[in-house]
Amino acid sequence: MAQPAEDIRNAIKAKDGAKFDTAFEKFTSACNGCHEAVGLSFIEMREPLRSPIMTSPFSNQSFEPK
Repeated sequence: MAQPAEDIRNAIKAKDGAKFDTAFEKFTSACNGCHEAVGLSFIEMREPLRSPIMTSPFSNQSFEPK
C-alpha cells in the first residue's frame, strides 16, 4: 500500500492527471485485493461515480449487499 499511496502523492505534486489516474487505479486494486485476501471482499472500493464536490465524499464506496 505504501508505493501506490506514494505514487498518488507524486502525481498530485506533479499535477499530472494521467499519472494520478493510473496510481489511483493501482491503489484501489491494492485495497480490494487486501479485502479479498482477508475474506472481506464485500468491502469494495471503486472510483467515485461523481465528483465529491457534487455529492457525498463516500461515493467511492459501495455498501450494497452482494
